[in-house]
Amino acid sequence: MRHRQAHSVREWIDYISKLDYARAVSLLKKENAFLAGQEILKRYHDTAIWTIISKGAELLDPTTLPTASPFCHPLVSTRNRFWTAHAPSRR
Repeated sequence: MRHRQAHSVREWIDYISKLDYARAVSLLKKENAFLAGQEILKRYHDTAIWTIISKGAELLDPTTLPTASPFCHPLVSTRNRFWTAHAPSRR
């Protein structure tokens, strides 16, 4: 899929580079306006999603949640988790 996308990007660049200056600038301005609109829409969606997540978090009762495992802590490295879980018994 990525090769196909890269190929279409190269084709688009080749197409634009063969146009006269005025037409190429016009197309690039339209493309930039479109991309800016897409970015605004994405940020709007992100805001809506975080609002929904916040509402869901308010519904949680912390006293009913399971206790967190120390292995879920982000500062515990993957290596430490592996060796702790697979360490030979010390009997």
